[in-house]
Amino acid sequence: MYARLAPYYDRFFSFGDAARAFFKHLVAALGARRLLDVASGSGFHAAEFASSGLDVLAVDLEPAMIRLAEARARAGSPFAARVADMRELTPVAGMGRWDILTCLGNSLPHLLTDQDLRTFCGEARAVLAEPGVAVIQTLNYDRIVAEAVRALPVIVRPEAGLRLERTYEPLEDGLLRFTTVLTVASGPDAGEHRQDVTLRPLLSTQLEGFLAQAGFDEVRMLGGFDGTPANAGSVHTVAVARRGGSRRLSELCLRARI
Repeated sequence: MYARLAPYYDRFFSFGDAARAFFKHLVAALGARRLLDVASGSGFHAAEFASSGLDVLAVDLEPAMIRLAEARARAGSPFAARVADMRELTPVAGMGRWDILTCLGNSLPHLLTDQDLRTFCGEARAVLAEPGVAVIQTLNYDRIVAEAVRALPVIVRPEAGLRLERTYEPLEDGLLRFTTVLTVASGPDAGEHRQDVTLRPLLSTQLEGFLAQAGFDEVRMLGGFDGTPANAGSVHTVAVARRGGSRRLSELCLRARI
């Protein structure tokens, strides 16, 4: 789906200091040792987690992405990578084995139906140990819908000769056509590379509801990894859901004002 963009992903996006601090605190507070990274793409996030000493399994639907992840794991901190549908996690990841589950980088809106989202949330809970925490990041679709956002900021990396444009087109069924145009100035990939994918503008209340219905003991919605509450102006939405344990998310999540 994003095979053309994947080799250049690191040039456009970074893990970020706030995310690094958030997960460092969560891992320590939870005593986590094992992390499942769902819809991992090229393994960008999985490699970051593995470098901190966690036992990481990265799963993605696309074999091409898993090949990139495997190459990344061989070149740096090792982690496992497997092809898997996020709606069918237990056959690959087992049940009750993982301390933390992550689904980052706006992956979840690729699931378009209520049933698919319910299935994912149920699978996410099933693979987690007790206590265990799921962390899901999306763009803030509350803002995108309310403000009728049609384009995200263009990202330019002149030193690498790269440019990334991202636009939305509303569809009649309430979904969005998401278009990326990657421009590469030179080399074997020189030229413009366009990819279209259909996304669901997943609202924070909807995601919170699906997680609660799946049986998570506590769910909180944040506006980012800095722990600010979900709000209309934030760029991202971060859902944090706890399975089991006695410690509340306010203790487990760094600076989470929840």
